[in-house]
Amino acid sequence: MAAPDLALEPTRSVLHRSAAALAWQCGEYREAERLITTALSGAPPEVIADELRDLLLRVYFEQSPRKKRRSLSAPPPDPVEPTN
Repeated sequence: MAAPDLALEPTRSVLHRSAAALAWQCGEYREAERLITTALSGAPPEVIADELRDLLLRVYFEQSPRKKRRSLSAPPPDPVEPTN
């Protein structure tokens, strides 16, 4: 990929975003995360950066253990009070 050459923006970040989306669709969450963070480490246009962050949230949501999953828009669960 064109990762080291930051002069290739926005092409660089668009390619990384596309590759990360494919990795996410294939269940390759760690690779998707790596591609997204590489893209964000450059100077992507704000619109592309927003799309990368949104995709990163999806990757993190898919990576989380099934029992801990909840809707991204759901309120956090109530804390458990100690019973001492």
